[in-house]
Amino acid sequence: MKNYSLLIMGGSNDDDGGGGVDGDGSGGNSPSRQGITVIDFNANWCGPCRRFAPIFHQVAEELNGRLRFISVDVDKTPEPARQFGVSSIPQITVLRPDGTSYSAVGFMGYNEFLAFIDR
Repeated sequence: MKNYSLLIMGGSNDDDGGGGVDGDGSGGNSPSRQGITVIDFNANWCGPCRRFAPIFHQVAEELNGRLRFISVDVDKTPEPARQFGVSSIPQITVLRPDGTSYSAVGFMGYNEFLAFIDR
């Protein structure tokens, strides 16, 4: 059982095809208590996405409670991808509390990902 919060949209844990579930299996789409949200836009058929997924999950576990992490399967839940203008995947988007955001496309290693979300 995962002990960190990771919202999965359109993933294999998403029973209803809707909002998703928390990584601990508790269900729930409660608003983030943290100020920063990190979104991983991905798809099952995408090789770089599959390589990045364990890194994303590891960082989500390590930073549990400090940031909110969301994984979005763009094939199963395309609307968020449209809202954020996703044209290539994997795309990692960081949303700041002041309403600004920044994104990067492509595979990132562990250290590169940590540096990216900390900028």
